[in-house]
Amino acid sequence: WTHVGIMHIFCNTLMNLVLGVPLEGVHGHLRMLLMYNLGVMGGALCYWVGDAHTAVVGMSGGCYSLIGMHISNMLMNWHQMKC
Repeated sequence: WTHVGIMHIFCNTLMNLVLGVPLEGVHGHLRMLLMYNLGVMGGALCYWVGDAHTAVVGMSGGCYSLIGMHISNMLMNWHQMKC
């Protein structure tokens, strides 16, 4: 397992469920696959630029991409959302 600890796994899994499942229902599997993996790769590459001699762990980049997708979805579709 390439995670920092059990809390890291728990928080990432919770974030994936809370944000990822509703977004996947709206935007579909392929778009979510692309955006999530771009977030993972982007996070890993940004981390690599800062310190290339340490290993990257976990799926935090993907979780950050889900947060960005959720915020942009809310901003773009605010008038269609039900409170």
